[in-house]
Amino acid sequence: MKYKEGATDNKSHGNCQDFIDDVMKELGLERICEVMAKGELPVARFFRKLRQTGSCTLEFPMDQVFRSKFDIEEENKIFKTHVELDEFVIKLKQVDPNFAQTYPLEWALLKSFDRAFWLKHYRYRFRDEHIPLVITTVTEEDDVEQPPDSDDENSHNSDEHSHDEHDGHKENGEEKPPVQKKKVYHDKMSCPFGDPATSSFIGGR
Repeated sequence: MKYKEGATDNKSHGNCQDFIDDVMKELGLERICEVMAKGELPVARFFRKLRQTGSCTLEFPMDQVFRSKFDIEEENKIFKTHVELDEFVIKLKQVDPNFAQTYPLEWALLKSFDRAFWLKHYRYRFRDEHIPLVITTVTEEDDVEQPPDSDDENSHNSDEHSHDEHDGHKENGEEKPPVQKKKVYHDKMSCPFGDPATSSFIGGR
């Protein structure tokens, strides 16, 4: 309350980042903020821009070493949709399956972007830009008809029997027609960070 009374809550002064800085200072952890604000690591550059402007796009800055390892041309990657973020992280993990351990700060920043998209997805379910990556696979399965009810089955068998007697054909010994195949579509949520509803929101990988 004391902070809120003296803050303006605007972009240049008294914004959320100033509040976090003050909280960290009160807890004796201001050194962490100082370290985070220096250097050229993506998380440092992101929070430095956030502190200076009071707002920031979901932008992931990368140095030359990082871009060379992961074969990325652009210096900054801006994520406009949840799918863009998911596909980007999947490609990083294809190059380095242990990306979360090798680059823990970069992973944490990307995961914070992911959680921002999830929060918006929970609130605005049908906005395409907030929906996570879903991969659809197709399989072929036997198109087996469900057995009819007992009454219908008796009626069906009776009809077939009458029909066979009339035509002079028997079911036994006749060649069965080939089993028909049907396509079955399977949707799988493929967000590399998982769904916060079924996993730890800030922990876990």
